[in-house]
Amino acid sequence: MNFLKNLLSKDREAGNEKPVSSTSQHYAQKGRENLDLSWTILNSTDNWRVEKTTADGITVYSKHLPGVGKIFKLSSEIDYPPKELLNVICRNAENIPKWNPSVIESRVIEKVDEHTEVHYQAVGIASGLLSGRDFVNIRRLGMKDGAYISSGVSTEHPAAPPLRKYIRAENGPNCWVFRPIPGKTDRCNFEFLSNINLKGWLPQYLVDSAMSSGMVDTVKYIREYVHKMKQQED
Repeated sequence: MNFLKNLLSKDREAGNEKPVSSTSQHYAQKGRENLDLSWTILNSTDNWRVEKTTADGITVYSKHLPGVGKIFKLSSEIDYPPKELLNVICRNAENIPKWNPSVIESRVIEKVDEHTEVHYQAVGIASGLLSGRDFVNIRRLGMKDGAYISSGVSTEHPAAPPLRKYIRAENGPNCWVFRPIPGKTDRCNFEFLSNINLKGWLPQYLVDSAMSSGMVDTVKYIREYVHKMKQQED
């Protein structure tokens, strides 16, 4: 798709294309594999259990997967077109703290290709009740069956060693998916798959509560952000 060619970088414009290193190939391959795996898990239909529902149409599910652990899935609708929403909230990593107050820092470490980047993010957990965590992820953008996808999985990168002020957490298969709704071009189905090892000695009930609440909060932050943008457009 043409929009993906300009989504992450312009490195492939004339005179700017970079040689592909073995490390970059590793990041790209791992990104592709995780996008496919995340998509498959998200669309699986068996054994999901409802964790949380809200009055404004947000539902969080969970299940256990062998070799993966407990994984969460959120489903909701957002009043914004899917392609434009992916561009707004996924294109510029540095802008994420502007709409998500739980994110302390967000930046791109390395642009691998036009679909893939290595991304650093530091977050507060459970409104500051737990120590802050940070992540280094391979993030890849793509499309499946007409849906727009931003997927991520943890990696290591020499430009982002662990810091003493954060606990380095790990992301398993995760993705954000923006699905068109037939007949509703100004809305989309937003789905969020998350599998995180927060590390540290934490009771499982506290982890589960933090995960469910954090996912619901993310949707609310996105809704607030796009509402403000729509007001500015009017």
